Amino acid sequence: MVKQPGIAELAHTAEGTLTTHREAGQPLSKEQGSELLGLLDEIASRLSALDAAAAGPARPLAEEPLETLRVEIQEMDSLLRTVTEAGVAARRRTQGTRRRRPPSRFGEPASGSARRASR
Repeated sequence: MVKQPGIAELAHTAEGTLTTHREAGQPLSKEQGSELLGLLDEIASRLSALDAAAAGPARPLAEEPLETLRVEIQEMDSLLRTVTEAGVAARRRTQGTRRRRPPSRFGEPASGSARRASR
């Protein structure tokens, strides 16, 4: 549904209505039931339009701008872990190829510029 934000929004609205009543343990009122059926009819209508468009000649569909995105927390955690591991591995490779300067004595620059200045 990511490519069809209008349908996704209708589905999320229906889901929100059902979740509220499931948590409260109360049945839907007649008005709310009618509203829910209306949402489902609209979703079915939009899905049918997609099926009809897919059966017709291929043409690019105009994408609606994406305003929100819902993601599973576990997927985001996995992505974050993978990106972090890749960053650490890249840093290790980069640091492994750099030439390290030998440690200097306290107060002396590591480049040896103090020795050149005193000559």
